[in-house]
Amino acid sequence: MAPGHVLVVDAFPYPGSVKTVLFFLDLADFQVTYFRGLEEAVNWISLCREDSTGAHLLVISQASLAEENALLYEQVERVAQTLPVIAVKLPEGEEPHAGPDRFEAVPSVRPCRPDEFLACVKRCFENSSRS
Repeated sequence: MAPGHVLVVDAFPYPGSVKTVLFFLDLADFQVTYFRGLEEAVNWISLCREDSTGAHLLVISQASLAEENALLYEQVERVAQTLPVIAVKLPEGEEPHAGPDRFEAVPSVRPCRPDEFLACVKRCFENSSRS
């Protein structure tokens, strides 16, 4: 049995990095559903409630969530009311380990660094199976 279902959202593609995330999730035997944007994921979640039950949303973002990305932030905030969300900010410029700034303010959103996303996903599923 797979350790869990992860909905992967490619919010701001960074060439090659999302493929790496998908590869490691697959290698760890997670069931993965991939979306090219958060809006696509939100629509799927609302249409396929049964399929998304128990799933965790992994949002992969290249940019920091500044004012110009307010729509993405609002969508993540809405989804976080239904599903646990893990936010991964991919490196840009000189900040290789910076976490998603505004996501930290959203309850049930766990920001994590790119090099720790798999451990974070596993911990989330372990914690939700205990509840």
